[in-house]
Amino acid sequence: MGAFTVTRSLDASPAEVWSVLADFGNIAEWNPNLSASRLLGEQAGGVGTTRQCDLKDGKNYVRERVTTWEDGRRMEIDIYEGTMPLKSAIATIVLEPAGPRRTKVIASMSFVPKGGAVRKVATEVFMKPMMKHMFGRLVRGLKEHVEAQGETAQVAATA
Repeated sequence: MGAFTVTRSLDASPAEVWSVLADFGNIAEWNPNLSASRLLGEQAGGVGTTRQCDLKDGKNYVRERVTTWEDGRRMEIDIYEGTMPLKSAIATIVLEPAGPRRTKVIASMSFVPKGGAVRKVATEVFMKPMMKHMFGRLVRGLKEHVEAQGETAQVAATA
């Protein structure tokens, strides 16, 4: 099993960050690892919402389901299907207030790769660093997107 955590501070309120995360079907707007994303049902938010995320490589995808939704604070996502070599994976995103218009994002993932003993070694050597890199890009993309939205809102408010 592999596990890691990525933490980053954002210059935005938890409510601003949550509004982007809660737009569950549109993660491809800010996640640089993806070429497209879409909801896989009528439900647009909350526990049970599902989406498909198509990776930029044009070959791989994952399907994800929200298993925990603490409005404005925490989301847990089960990666339940896809072409990645994963037997199972759980991603958790927690938002913590970190001052006026500042949010600490704590994003973690635990995963079990497909395969036997050889795959376990490959997990530590190759897969865990690759997944952590992709997750870091996801959090960085969230930061850039949310902060750009905040700047746009500030400009509009002063105009």
